[in-house]
Amino acid sequence: MKSSVQFKSLFAAAAMALLSACGSDKLDIPNALPIVQATLPTSLESSAAALMITKNSSTLERASLASDIQLMSISELKTRLFSPGPTDFQYRLKSIDSRLDEMEERAGSCADKEAQAWTVPVGTTGIPLTTMYFQCYDTATGPEVSDYKIYFGKKDGFWYLAELQINDNFENSDGESPTMGVLAKIAEDSSTVEAYQISVEKVASTYYSTITQILANKNTGVFEVSSASSAGTGQYLSPGANFTGLGCGVRMKTDSTNVYATGAFSQTTCGTTSSPCVLASDLSTTGSCGSLSSSLTSMSKTQSDLTSAGAGAVAKAIIVTKTNMPTVDKLESN
Repeated sequence: MKSSVQFKSLFAAAAMALLSACGSDKLDIPNALPIVQATLPTSLESSAAALMITKNSSTLERASLASDIQLMSISELKTRLFSPGPTDFQYRLKSIDSRLDEMEERAGSCADKEAQAWTVPVGTTGIPLTTMYFQCYDTATGPEVSDYKIYFGKKDGFWYLAELQINDNFENSDGESPTMGVLAKIAEDSSTVEAYQISVEKVASTYYSTITQILANKNTGVFEVSSASSAGTGQYLSPGANFTGLGCGVRMKTDSTNVYATGAFSQTTCGTTSSPCVLASDLSTTGSCGSLSSSLTSMSKTQSDLTSAGAGAVAKAIIVTKTNMPTVDKLESN
C-alpha cells in the first residue's frame, strides 16, 4: 500500500502543476471520474475514491465485500479492481478531478502549441490506442522515482494524457514505487473515456507487464474493463507486473443493470474460466446478460497472449524509453 499511496500523491501533484501551468485561460479538461461513475453501478464504485477528500489515503484499508456476494469470480474482480490498492483506477482519476477547480489561471503559451503525434509502441499487445497527441509536458519528483513526466494535448475533440513514472531502481528489480503509466483519451464533451493502466517490472533478466483497459460511455451507460498480465501462473510480483491477481485474463461489462464477466479469475489456475452474470444491485442474484456477453469490445487477452506479444518489453518501450515520443515544450514554471 505504501507504494500506491506514493504514486497517488505524486500523480495528483503533477496533475496540479500541469493544469495550473498552461495558458492565461483556464483549461477546460473534462473530469474523467464522473464519466466512469455515470456508467458504474454503485456496487462497483471505489470506496477509496469516495473517501479521498475526507480521509487520509495512508489510512485507507481494503473495503470488505458484502457478505451476500456468492460468486467468487465477481468477488475477486471487485476486490482487485474496485477496492483501495495500487490497481484502483478510480482513485487515480479522482486524484486529478478533485483539483481541477482549484487551479489558478497562469500565463503560458504551451496550450497554444500545435499537437504533436505520438505513435504509441504497442507492438502486438492489441492495445488499440496507437496514436496520441501532445502539446507539452511537465515533470515531477517523488520518493524512489527517477523520472516522472506528464504529457498532454488536445486534438479533434479529444484530450490526451500520458503519465509515465519510473522506479529509480527499476533495472535492478528493486524499490517499492511501481514503474507504470496511465494513458487516457477523454472526449471534450465529457461523453467517453478510454484509458490504459500499464505496468512493467524486471525480475532477473525478464520484463513483465500488466495491462488494464477501461472504457466508459456516459451516453450509452456502458462500462467495460479488461485486465491481463504476462507474468506466469501463480507468480505474484510487487505493485507492478502482476499485482492484480487477474493476470490470466478477465473482461467485464455492465450497463448498470447487469454485470457480465468472463475469464480466469484465479491467478493460480489460468486454465479454469467462468462467465458469471449477476444483477448490478447486489452482485449476487443471477442477471440477464445476453446482450452484454455478445457485445464485448474490450481487449480479449490472456497471460499467454501477452507473453507471446512480449508485453514486458512493450511496456518498457512506452514507459521507460518512451519510444517515438515527439519533442514538445516543457510547461512554463512560476
